[in-house]
Amino acid sequence: MKLARLLTVMVVGLVSALVGPSVLAKPGIDKFISPSHIRDLDLSPDGKRLAMIRKGPHEDYLLTTWTIDGGADQLTVLEQDHRGSYLTGVRWVDDERLVVTITHIAEVDGHAIPVSRMTAMDADGGNAVRLMANIERLQSNPNLTRFASNLPFDPDHVLMYGFESTWNLYKVNLHSGAAKRVERGTKWTYRWRVNRHGEVKLRYDYRPVSRVEKVYVQGDEGWERIARFRRGEGTYDSSFLSKIGLNKDDDLIMFGRKNGDEYAGLYTFNPESQEIEKRIFGVDGYDVFAAIEHPYTHDVVGAVYIDDRPRYHFFDDRLQAIQGFLENKFRHGRVSIASVSRRLDRVLFLTQEPWRPGRAYLYNRNTRTIEQIGDFAPQFEKPISKVEILSYKTFDGAEIRSYLTLPASGSKRNLPVIVYPHGGPFTRDYLAFDPIVQFWASRGYAVFQPNFRGSSGFGVSFEKAGYKQYGERMIDDIAHGMRTLIAKGYADRERMCVVGASYGGYAALTLSARYPELVQCAASINGLTDLPYRIERVVDLTKRSGEKEDRLEYFNETMGSLEDERRMLERQSPVNLANRIQAPVLLMHATDDQNVDFEHSARMRAALTEAEKSVSFLPLESGGHGLNDVRALKRVMIETTSFVAEHVDGEGP
Repeated sequence: MKLARLLTVMVVGLVSALVGPSVLAKPGIDKFISPSHIRDLDLSPDGKRLAMIRKGPHEDYLLTTWTIDGGADQLTVLEQDHRGSYLTGVRWVDDERLVVTITHIAEVDGHAIPVSRMTAMDADGGNAVRLMANIERLQSNPNLTRFASNLPFDPDHVLMYGFESTWNLYKVNLHSGAAKRVERGTKWTYRWRVNRHGEVKLRYDYRPVSRVEKVYVQGDEGWERIARFRRGEGTYDSSFLSKIGLNKDDDLIMFGRKNGDEYAGLYTFNPESQEIEKRIFGVDGYDVFAAIEHPYTHDVVGAVYIDDRPRYHFFDDRLQAIQGFLENKFRHGRVSIASVSRRLDRVLFLTQEPWRPGRAYLYNRNTRTIEQIGDFAPQFEKPISKVEILSYKTFDGAEIRSYLTLPASGSKRNLPVIVYPHGGPFTRDYLAFDPIVQFWASRGYAVFQPNFRGSSGFGVSFEKAGYKQYGERMIDDIAHGMRTLIAKGYADRERMCVVGASYGGYAALTLSARYPELVQCAASINGLTDLPYRIERVVDLTKRSGEKEDRLEYFNETMGSLEDERRMLERQSPVNLANRIQAPVLLMHATDDQNVDFEHSARMRAALTEAEKSVSFLPLESGGHGLNDVRALKRVMIETTSFVAEHVDGEGP
């Protein structure tokens, strides 16, 4: 995780006692889903200039640069092209020159897709050239913006990715824009690791269906494989995190576990023996979430773990001191360093709280002064709601960490509650700004987010306790959390609804069947409903036999075996539990969902209809599995809120 690219992680921790002033006026839904005021920003390596893409006076986006010292006015370098081009990213590549990402929407085979290119220019917008334009066969790439290295010892060039039947690596001139291929990947290659001297040292190959990743090291006789693993095995990772990196001495640093360790950490890795060796960072109680990479040298310089919020640990004492100083100044939220100057005299950092998406600040280490330079969502000037951390014991004694967002009214007693289990299921919730949660809280609902067993980040035993327990232990944990809310007086027993997406949708339906006395309504968005069908469908779509075997192995371990445990899988499938559901059900599913296909909700609707249950079925025309379309997200927020209000006598959208 690069220091300069933490904008998408916008997460935060609050102590349970934090209380913000309530806001009685009901804000409109557009306040929660409006685009960020700031799209991107960066600090130049010498710490003298800033660049930012932010909204202009007419809701368009502008690229501005300015010199921090000397009182120079901000300079508008580029404006959004109203003919369909958008400024989407900016980064400094040296002290005088920056690259800007420009995106436009193109029609390809009847589908609208974003096409992104990079332009290099001086700080004032002069001498602009488009990067990689000289290679015609690359122009079919929708995205030519992936950086591999800014080559700190070669200010005239950068290394970038391009796809020509395989992902390849190109050396690109920042003054002419011309590119030349320097590495050719395999069918599965998706990334290389470059050291601080610009030498390509590691290659990563990944098979997305089986989730198997292989890591290769560059040796005297070519590329040699040094590691093989499946993503998601007991660690909280994402497709953008690689598990092996380099420190300043080119030692290999492994993100994972050693010899059955309970918690994931960072270790040195021996490429000759292909073994994990010395643990260099870890925290009892929590898995390491990611390694931190320096934006200029590309060294692994620290690690991130999550308790109730992300915690940043740097190996460099100076960086760690800066992190500690800033966290002491902003005690109630997340503080993340976005970029730093070479001399560490200036630091661009971000803060965030659950009721505000974030603000950007500049810290002058010499004068120890902090200046706010931007707000990602100025419409959230005042807090909407407060968040409490709630730990509880399950039926069989396991401790569950959960979060309760209380309504804007400030009330804590006998509330209507939306239970909001996370997807995955092998992911987790933590204190974060979530527009859906905040919207519901603004309408008077408490929102409950439990990290049931199977959630990742709390150690391998906690995660594996959820294996083959999709519809049993995981559901029991959520139900006990609901009973805890009632016992503590937070929840009105007669006004509790469960709403979730993906596995969360599955959980909503299964809770309704297994604990009908607790659930007044249930809404599933892009939820899976038939476990055997899920396994069969994924395996059938897998073409290579080796990948089929890998995928089946994963399902056998985490969900259950079709061959030996089909009855268990059927017993845990909501589509077979329709007769037991008493609460009204809302099903919403994107027709273009490429993860959990639309058929899951169609089958659930048929089963509920046949059982003569109350069911509403609303297909979504776009958005995919992650609802990556503001129209789809807005419709989900409106429909779920209206549905919950109807059945718990609550407030609608």
